[in-house]
Amino acid sequence: MTSGICSRAARAVTVLFVDDDADLLFAYHLVATEGGMIVELAHDGHEGIALASVVSPDVIVLDIGLRSDDGVDGFEVIRRLRASERTSSIPILILSGSSTARDKAAVQASGCDAYLVKPCPADELIERVTSLAFTPRDHAGRAMSA
Repeated sequence: MTSGICSRAARAVTVLFVDDDADLLFAYHLVATEGGMIVELAHDGHEGIALASVVSPDVIVLDIGLRSDDGVDGFEVIRRLRASERTSSIPILILSGSSTARDKAAVQASGCDAYLVKPCPADELIERVTSLAFTPRDHAGRAMSA
Protein backbone atom coordinates (compact mmCIF):
# COMPACT_ATOMS: atom_id res chain seq x y z
CA MET A 1 0.00 0.00 0.00
CA THR A 2 1.42 3.29 -1.09
CA SER A 3 0.30 6.84 -0.64
CA GLY A 4 0.86 10.04 -2.54
CA ILE A 5 -0.77 13.34 -3.33
CA CYS A 6 -3.10 13.37 -6.32
CA SER A 7 -1.97 16.14 -8.64
CA ARG A 8 -5.54 16.72 -9.85
CA ALA A 9 -7.14 17.34 -6.48
CA ALA A 10 -6.69 19.19 -3.21
CA ARG A 11 -6.48 15.84 -1.39
CA ALA A 12 -5.31 12.36 -2.25
CA VAL A 13 -7.90 9.96 -3.61
CA THR A 14 -8.04 6.57 -1.92
CA VAL A 15 -8.94 3.76 -4.30
CA LEU A 16 -9.57 0.09 -3.54
CA PHE A 17 -8.92 -2.32 -6.40
CA VAL A 18 -10.62 -5.73 -6.13
CA ASP A 19 -9.43 -8.29 -8.66
CA ASP A 20 -8.44 -11.95 -8.52
CA ASP A 21 -5.69 -11.46 -11.10
CA ALA A 22 -2.44 -10.62 -9.26
CA ASP A 23 -0.79 -9.24 -12.40
CA LEU A 24 -3.64 -6.81 -12.99
CA LEU A 25 -3.58 -5.71 -9.33
CA PHE A 26 0.13 -4.98 -9.70
CA ALA A 27 -0.54 -2.92 -12.86
CA TYR A 28 -3.42 -1.01 -11.20
CA HIS A 29 -1.18 -0.29 -8.22
CA LEU A 30 1.51 1.17 -10.47
CA VAL A 31 -0.90 3.27 -12.51
CA ALA A 32 -2.82 4.65 -9.53
CA THR A 33 0.23 5.47 -7.42
CA GLU A 34 1.76 7.20 -10.44
CA GLY A 35 -1.47 9.21 -10.56
CA GLY A 36 -0.90 10.23 -6.93
CA MET A 37 -3.56 8.01 -5.39
CA ILE A 38 -3.54 6.06 -2.16
CA VAL A 39 -4.02 2.43 -3.16
CA GLU A 40 -5.52 -0.55 -1.35
CA LEU A 41 -5.59 -3.99 -2.99
CA ALA A 42 -7.92 -6.95 -2.46
CA HIS A 43 -7.43 -10.33 -4.13
CA ASP A 44 -11.01 -11.59 -3.77
CA GLY A 45 -14.51 -10.44 -2.94
CA HIS A 46 -14.34 -11.24 0.76
CA GLU A 47 -11.13 -9.24 1.19
CA GLY A 48 -12.61 -6.40 -0.86
CA ILE A 49 -15.74 -6.19 1.29
CA ALA A 50 -13.69 -6.25 4.50
CA LEU A 51 -11.21 -3.61 3.30
CA ALA A 52 -13.97 -1.35 2.01
CA SER A 53 -15.59 -1.40 5.42
CA VAL A 54 -12.37 -0.60 7.27
CA VAL A 55 -10.71 1.83 4.85
CA SER A 56 -13.79 3.60 3.40
CA PRO A 57 -12.08 4.36 0.09
CA ASP A 58 -13.21 7.21 -2.13
CA VAL A 59 -13.77 4.73 -5.00
CA ILE A 60 -13.83 0.95 -5.42
CA VAL A 61 -12.64 -0.49 -8.73
CA LEU A 62 -14.09 -3.98 -9.00
CA ASP A 63 -13.60 -6.83 -11.44
CA ILE A 64 -17.13 -8.04 -12.11
CA GLY A 65 -15.78 -11.45 -13.16
CA LEU A 66 -14.29 -12.40 -9.80
CA ARG A 67 -14.09 -16.15 -9.35
CA SER A 68 -14.89 -17.74 -6.02
CA ASP A 69 -15.69 -21.23 -4.77
CA ASP A 70 -18.47 -19.85 -2.56
CA GLY A 71 -20.28 -17.71 -5.15
CA VAL A 72 -18.90 -14.30 -4.16
CA ASP A 73 -18.49 -12.84 -7.64
CA GLY A 74 -18.42 -9.14 -8.50
CA PHE A 75 -22.23 -8.88 -8.48
CA GLU A 76 -22.38 -10.36 -4.98
CA VAL A 77 -19.68 -7.95 -3.80
CA ILE A 78 -21.76 -5.03 -5.08
CA ARG A 79 -24.89 -6.39 -3.40
CA ARG A 80 -23.10 -6.70 -0.05
CA LEU A 81 -21.43 -3.31 -0.31
CA ARG A 82 -24.73 -1.62 -1.13
CA ALA A 83 -26.49 -3.44 1.73
CA SER A 84 -24.02 -2.15 4.33
CA GLU A 85 -24.57 1.30 5.80
CA ARG A 86 -20.79 1.76 6.06
CA THR A 87 -20.11 1.09 2.34
CA SER A 88 -23.39 1.79 0.56
CA SER A 89 -22.41 5.22 -0.73
CA ILE A 90 -18.90 4.42 -1.98
CA PRO A 91 -18.75 4.82 -5.76
CA ILE A 92 -18.06 1.56 -7.58
CA LEU A 93 -16.33 1.43 -10.95
CA ILE A 94 -16.76 -1.94 -12.67
CA LEU A 95 -14.05 -3.37 -14.88
CA SER A 96 -15.15 -6.17 -17.18
CA GLY A 97 -13.50 -8.16 -19.89
CA SER A 98 -16.82 -8.36 -21.71
CA SER A 99 -18.71 -5.67 -23.55
CA THR A 100 -21.77 -7.50 -24.85
CA ALA A 101 -25.12 -5.73 -24.57
CA ARG A 102 -26.32 -8.38 -22.11
CA ASP A 103 -23.28 -7.91 -19.85
CA LYS A 104 -23.59 -4.12 -19.98
CA ALA A 105 -27.27 -4.35 -18.99
CA ALA A 106 -26.45 -6.63 -16.05
CA VAL A 107 -23.71 -4.29 -14.87
CA GLN A 108 -25.99 -1.23 -15.15
CA ALA A 109 -28.65 -3.00 -13.09
CA SER A 110 -26.11 -4.02 -10.43
CA GLY A 111 -25.91 -0.69 -8.63
CA CYS A 112 -22.47 0.33 -9.81
CA ASP A 113 -21.63 3.93 -10.71
CA ALA A 114 -19.49 3.43 -13.82
CA TYR A 115 -18.28 0.73 -16.18
CA LEU A 116 -15.08 0.27 -18.19
CA VAL A 117 -14.07 -2.61 -20.44
CA LYS A 118 -10.68 -4.24 -19.81
CA PRO A 119 -8.13 -3.50 -20.92
CA CYS A 120 -8.66 0.22 -20.66
CA PRO A 121 -6.05 2.96 -21.08
CA ALA A 122 -4.38 3.97 -17.81
CA ASP A 123 -5.28 7.65 -18.23
CA GLU A 124 -8.95 6.75 -18.73
CA LEU A 125 -8.95 4.64 -15.56
CA ILE A 126 -7.33 7.43 -13.51
CA GLU A 127 -9.67 10.04 -14.97
CA ARG A 128 -12.77 7.96 -14.19
CA VAL A 129 -11.64 7.18 -10.62
CA THR A 130 -10.87 10.85 -9.97
CA SER A 131 -14.20 11.93 -11.42
CA LEU A 132 -16.12 9.45 -9.26
CA ALA A 133 -14.18 10.48 -6.16
CA PHE A 134 -15.18 14.12 -6.56
CA THR A 135 -18.73 13.78 -7.90
CA PRO A 136 -21.19 15.12 -5.30
CA ARG A 137 -23.48 12.39 -3.93
CA ASP A 138 -26.92 12.62 -2.37
CA HIS A 139 -27.78 11.14 1.03
CA ALA A 140 -28.59 7.77 -0.54
CA GLY A 141 -25.13 7.68 -2.09
CA ARG A 142 -26.22 8.28 -5.67
CA ALA A 143 -24.22 10.55 -7.93
CA MET A 144 -25.86 13.96 -8.34
CA SER A 145 -26.02 15.72 -11.69
CA ALA A 146 -23.94 18.83 -11.96
